[in-house]
Amino acid sequence: MCSVIVDESPGISLEFLLVRMTRPLCAGALWQAVRQRDHHHRGLLVGTETIVIVSADDLRAEGIQLSHGLSWEKTCEDFVEKLGSVGKLTTLVTCHHLVFLFGYDGVIYHRGREAGKPTLFFDPLCIEGDFARRNHGHVPGAVEAFVAGFAQGLGKAYRPAIEHDDARIRACVEMAIESGFWAARRLVYQGLSLAASPAATPASVYRTGEILRAWDPPGGQRLLKFAIPADKIARESEPNWSVLDSMVGDVTEVARRIVTNGPEAPGNQVPQARFGRLVLFDRHEIETFRTIFSLIQQYVSNPKRESPPLNIALCGLRGLGRAYAAMQVAESATRGCNVRQLQFDLGKFISATDLTAAFYSIRDCAVSPEGPTPLVYFDGFDTSPPGSAGSLFGWLPYLAPVILDGVFSDGGVARHIGRAVFFFSTSAVRTYSELKRRADGDTHISAGVRSFLGCLHGSVDVLGPNRLNAADRLYPVRRAALLRALLEEKEPKLLANRKLKIDDGALTGLLLVPSYRQGIRSIRSIIAMSRLGGRQSFELAALPPRTQLNIHVDHDELLRHMGGMPIPREHREEVARGIHNAYNKSIDAMPDGTANKPSPEPWEELDEEKRESSRAHADSIPYKLRLIGCFLSPEQESREVVREFSTKDVERLAVNEHDRCPFLVPWSEMEEHWRNVDRDIVRSYPEILAPRGLMIYKTEGMTE
Repeated sequence: MCSVIVDESPGISLEFLLVRMTRPLCAGALWQAVRQRDHHHRGLLVGTETIVIVSADDLRAEGIQLSHGLSWEKTCEDFVEKLGSVGKLTTLVTCHHLVFLFGYDGVIYHRGREAGKPTLFFDPLCIEGDFARRNHGHVPGAVEAFVAGFAQGLGKAYRPAIEHDDARIRACVEMAIESGFWAARRLVYQGLSLAASPAATPASVYRTGEILRAWDPPGGQRLLKFAIPADKIARESEPNWSVLDSMVGDVTEVARRIVTNGPEAPGNQVPQARFGRLVLFDRHEIETFRTIFSLIQQYVSNPKRESPPLNIALCGLRGLGRAYAAMQVAESATRGCNVRQLQFDLGKFISATDLTAAFYSIRDCAVSPEGPTPLVYFDGFDTSPPGSAGSLFGWLPYLAPVILDGVFSDGGVARHIGRAVFFFSTSAVRTYSELKRRADGDTHISAGVRSFLGCLHGSVDVLGPNRLNAADRLYPVRRAALLRALLEEKEPKLLANRKLKIDDGALTGLLLVPSYRQGIRSIRSIIAMSRLGGRQSFELAALPPRTQLNIHVDHDELLRHMGGMPIPREHREEVARGIHNAYNKSIDAMPDGTANKPSPEPWEELDEEKRESSRAHADSIPYKLRLIGCFLSPEQESREVVREFSTKDVERLAVNEHDRCPFLVPWSEMEEHWRNVDRDIVRSYPEILAPRGLMIYKTEGMTE
């Protein structure tokens, strides 16, 4: 426990009391004294701001069920739902300033029950425990280094004032959190100085001066700050919410910058998980693959060679990259271990003899005392041998003994297959829920499927690059890292200073078109067919011609999405009508006697060419909004809607609209009353779009 006096103005004395709480939590005379002092001085001009710093591991030891290392969303949910679950910690929950440490990767700042939303500070490239695993592991004194850095940052952040404004105090605490965070990380990164010296001191062992130097995160890294939606979590109103979606809103812009700048570029750091070359941004995939990662890591670290196989199901149709994802996760989890990858496609096996041969290949690796642990991928386990009466799951009777007991039969002789990690990938079943429904449904196959499910240690629904449904907003982000990797591989000259040069329309179309006919395989084929050899920029003309593109994607849909997420088809006509009505209104407002003033025409009397012009204008709106840092979206409750544009934004939109159309007169030479027509139309966008449930928002959380 330490005290930091940060203001000694005449008549005013503000003191921060830092309490580093360890187990047992909220116990003892010292804690009672701290609580009484904090309660007594709360709200007084002269007093103490008590800040309690607690490790998440200490909370877990006291019985609070906090998940470890799944996702920051899950961490936030557990924090909100479980923090008050242990009665004796009530006095902790009601403290005015609480700082919870999640390893050296994230911090939650909570201000008691009467305050607003808790705030998460986190490294988007890590989850709890990652930084320690990648460096010196647990270093004694790392939490204390956080406290020291926190105190130093607090002393530097607070400045004298006539009154101690609560918002100013909060801002100072948040700055202190960053200072403490980087101090702890420096210690974990560099470790202790163990050089033998008779003059060694704690300061020299911990290299205090180095740890507490001025804040300068390496490589442009920064902590992201996120207001935890505690009310929504408590109501369980958004079980699938994501930090990425909540922070940024315009996930399309996130996806663009992942492709052009790279997933880990400082300007576009967003929550992500990396397993080898596999980069994930979707919360569902991050959580499930982290679970699989931990399962594999624990399994291969177990020295018992007689353990039965570890069984993991991968659900989804072909073309989702399941084998690639599974092996990247397995490689990451087994780094430094003796392993061997094997892949078998059951859909190509002719008979059970082929499967027996595959089992022997696995056994040859697994049973040797010094042999590698096989990482085995079975594709199409839900298919059946040729000539089998059943249409699905015909291989299960042959797989069941291996899955259940780790043995297979050859000529009536039972053979132990040894230790192995098995991935069972489906070809016809999309999700684990569907697999479970089949186990509960068709009596012909249900018993075998139920037995299979009972032997699983984990399962993953691989989402893939295609849009799942109308509510799937993150599919462009799922594609982004893949596109970046494929383009780098196809033509390295596209990269200049780690920035990838690609036409904006081509990139936007590739990211936003809802579906590729063969999933990842189609994306690979399109990139392979693109004319990129030796080029330093991916121009629109480099895309394959229509006939080739149509093999892998709907060409017209690709074109439609090149300007951005298009106006939904069901609203396109009404938006076009609204644009034309805004044009008529602007024409009416022209002074009488204006040269060449046209007469307004009702929408119903327009010829098709003029209607199509308004439809094309409607299609251009998403692109134009990007020019002013905005995006179009269904209503997002947590964001402030843009209801009118600034004069500067109106001008930029109007100029772009004029340049989009084939006018002979440039904007600089137009008469002012005709410029005003374009200004009036673009100014009316919020009014036209809102009744259709389409809102305009500012893009946030991204920097150049």
